[in-house]
Amino acid sequence: RGRSPGRRAIVRGRHQLHALEFTGEQDAGREFQHRNDELLYVADGAAEVEAEGRAYRLGRGDTLYLSGGVRHRWRATEAGTRLLVVAVAEHVEAEEE
Repeated sequence: RGRSPGRRAIVRGRHQLHALEFTGEQDAGREFQHRNDELLYVADGAAEVEAEGRAYRLGRGDTLYLSGGVRHRWRATEAGTRLLVVAVAEHVEAEEE
């Protein structure tokens, strides 16, 4: 897993907690599906999330919990948006710096 613009690992090393911070634009056409549950938290700005055909509009301070296996995609709707994605699972390995 390499570093990419607008994506920063918050937890490093071998842990069961996986946390990423996303800034800037996200490809809304890219769909994700993970085994583990996830919590999305909007630290700044706003985002739209589509999960299993339902649309959610999130603003600063909002969270959205997604169960493992749920297909989802998201995009920032305001400049300067920061989205934190946190997951806990035995099979998750945090990225090495």
